[in-house]
Order: sequence, then C-alpha cells, then structure tokens
Amino acid sequence: MLTVVHADLRSFPGEPSSVPAARRWARRALSDQTDSIVTAQDVELMVSELVTNAVKHGSHGRVTVALSAMDGTIRVEVHDPGHGTPIRRYPRPESLGGRGLMLVEQLAVDWGVRLDPEGTTVWFEVGQ
Repeated sequence: MLTVVHADLRSFPGEPSSVPAARRWARRALSDQTDSIVTAQDVELMVSELVTNAVKHGSHGRVTVALSAMDGTIRVEVHDPGHGTPIRRYPRPESLGGRGLMLVEQLAVDWGVRLDPEGTTVWFEVGQ
C-alpha cells in the first residue's frame, strides 16, 4: 500500500509563459520532499519538457501539474485537455527540438500516457 506523504496540484494557462512558472512551482513543491539536488533538477527538467509539450501540442486549454511523494517515489502528472497521443521522437543531432519524451524516458524510473475523455495525461516517477 502506498502512503502519500505530500501531494500538490497546480493549474497553468496553456501558453508558453507557463513553462518557467511550472518549473518554479515544481522546485518549490519539491523543496521539502527530497534532499537530492539531482532528483529535484531532473524533475524540474521533465516538468518543463512535459508542460512545453502540453502547451505546444495540447488544445491550448489549462495545463494541470500534479506532484505527489509517496514511499520513496516522486510522481508527476501533466494533464492537458487535448486528445492527441504523445509520440517519443528520435531527432537528428542537429534538430532543435523533439527530445522531451526522450529525456523523460532516460531520467524517469517509469513513465506513461493516459488518454481519457477529459484529455491527455503524461506521467513519470523518480526515486527520492
């Protein structure tokens, strides 16, 4: 049974200025949850990438970020009201984008996508 130690939720407008705002929010939300600078920086990076994808490819509605810490695991979910399926890309070295899900795949212990009538949620988990 998982014991939730901390949970936080924040909604952002579906616009580019929400990316740094979500990153700052995640940093503050994590400040009491992990002593590992590396873990906090990894989570910030992945939040930034997933919120960027939600803003860029979602339906331009609200983007919601949920963060929970439970039994040694930090889980983050990024939801947008769009109905597209995120695709992990394999960009060429000279490409300027397309690495967000690749980074999540490399840094997270586990990650996935959930599609439902309300939109798309991309989630990841890391160890504390």
